Amino acid sequence: MKTHRLFNKIDVSFLNSFVEEISIEKVLGEIEKKIPVCLFSEIDIIYVGKFDFLDDEVGCSKFMDNAIYLCNRAHYESDIVYDITSGLAESIEQKYIHLFYENKEVTRELENYWNADQHSTDNFVDVVYEFLIEDRPRVKQELPEFSGILQELVDEIC
Repeated sequence: MKTHRLFNKIDVSFLNSFVEEISIEKVLGEIEKKIPVCLFSEIDIIYVGKFDFLDDEVGCSKFMDNAIYLCNRAHYESDIVYDITSGLAESIEQKYIHLFYENKEVTRELENYWNADQHSTDNFVDVVYEFLIEDRPRVKQELPEFSGILQELVDEIC
């Protein structure tokens, strides 16, 4: 099986193939185009396969032990982009939890955002995904304190 690498640095290891035809090259290309490599500092490898701890309730990705684990059930490249970004967001949340949750303004912004859009409070990853992949200007407008911290991290680390 062909070896894939994100940013020519992080191995993507397939324990099981995707159940659908997915172009991992397109996925990695989009991530490399939109997300700075420096944010992946806590990630050593990405595993794709069937994992008992990944189900419909938990989702299709998980960051733990400096790895992102992806289920192989994705149907579209956009699903994989989301799943990798979600794992990345979990790593950012774990490493910098104090910057986000000890700041009352950020906490208030996130609570208002989650309540307004009926997000669960577990969706820190969704906000990071929207900031990095979907619509940074909108997130900056709606969550200026949160976006400011995330942008400072990008500027400082990179």
